[in-house]
Amino acid sequence: MFYLETEEQARKAVRLNAVKGADHIKVYSWLPRPLFLAVMDEARKYGLPVVGHLPVEVRASEAVQLGFKSIEHLHGLFIATSSIEDDIFQHADMSDLLGYSLAEIEASQSYDSVKANKLFNTFKEKEVWPVPTMVTYLNMAKTEIDPRSTYVPTAVQEQWAEVIRSTPPEQTELMTAINSTTPDMVKKLNDAGVPMLAGTDSSFEMTNFIYGVSLHDELELLVKSGLSPLQALQTATLNPARYLEREQELGTVEKGKLADLVLLEKNPLEDIRNTTSISAVVLDGKLIEKKTLDQAVKTYPVMKVADMKEPERSDSSDTKYILHNH
Repeated sequence: MFYLETEEQARKAVRLNAVKGADHIKVYSWLPRPLFLAVMDEARKYGLPVVGHLPVEVRASEAVQLGFKSIEHLHGLFIATSSIEDDIFQHADMSDLLGYSLAEIEASQSYDSVKANKLFNTFKEKEVWPVPTMVTYLNMAKTEIDPRSTYVPTAVQEQWAEVIRSTPPEQTELMTAINSTTPDMVKKLNDAGVPMLAGTDSSFEMTNFIYGVSLHDELELLVKSGLSPLQALQTATLNPARYLEREQELGTVEKGKLADLVLLEKNPLEDIRNTTSISAVVLDGKLIEKKTLDQAVKTYPVMKVADMKEPERSDSSDTKYILHNH
């Protein structure tokens, strides 16, 4: 990861990644607009797609015209489809994730269908891929360790418990508010025929992000937001293959393609939650039965936040928003 301050540093970072064989360049929310433009320009010279968080100083409509390939967390889309977009860019304080999230929530109340349809058509024309990652804010709003954390090491659960306990109620309320707005945007994108990708943000660095489990949760959230079970499955199979331009070898079960498969006991087209009914996995041509899979994974007792000892606090400590922007 590079922390950039000048346009030349931005261009140099792109060149360095290109030399090292990077497949894409990822940018984050607070990359200044001039540096974003430099990254886009330099990456174009090397044929590298630019993906990630839409920088807060950049409008979605501008980014997609420049070739931005995917928009993580749907950041900026509420503002981009709002009738008050100009006012927000002129007056809102989006210098941190708190301000940015509040601006997005405010913008969601002023949805402009004409602007939205124009933007969504551009997404389809330019092959821009939204990545909702609804599970991110769902997990961040939880006030207890997920009972499915049996595969999460105790030390990690302890860290999660400390973060949960130190999270101000206002932040949890903000995450809940975002959770309530995102499904409607996902439905609008899907109704407009914009294909999406399944994202999970899975990382032990953030609370309740459980590898594997988070993907099943995301697929269920996508269905609850209006996607059919088939469409939800495609966000994690066919669509990523197209996004990566590897459809000839990945994405569907066909002769000649790579045969890494998950075999299910129940039909996920009838109920997307059936993706959790795993009976076996085929990996590198080898069949691995569920019993073998279960034996290969170490398990741990699931902790409760209340069971953690209260950490010592200094009198000078201040309460701060712990807003992760992965």
